[in-house]
Amino acid sequence: AVLDPDPAFGGGAAHLRENGICVTVGTGAKAVLASLRPYLHQRRCKAPYVVLKVASTLDGAIGCEDGTSQWITGPKARRHAQLLRASSQAILVGSGTA
Repeated sequence: AVLDPDPAFGGGAAHLRENGICVTVGTGAKAVLASLRPYLHQRRCKAPYVVLKVASTLDGAIGCEDGTSQWITGPKARRHAQLLRASSQAILVGSGTA
């Protein structure tokens, strides 16, 4: 579907072609690029793919001064945050979150 940008692992399509196997690149590329976004970013940019998710109020607060907490996002945003967590290789959270 897409070529691997890492020279250590790329070249598979050329190898297959050299051995008489028909290779098509680009089929399903949109889905593949979305699925491999973190890997491809790291290989191309030599830096990790980082997603920052912050929930804050309009005035920039992320919690109550007295230490109490309440939801400041709705159910849809919380479901999306769980999808982000599920698709991540590592998660960094603030103190008191974990």
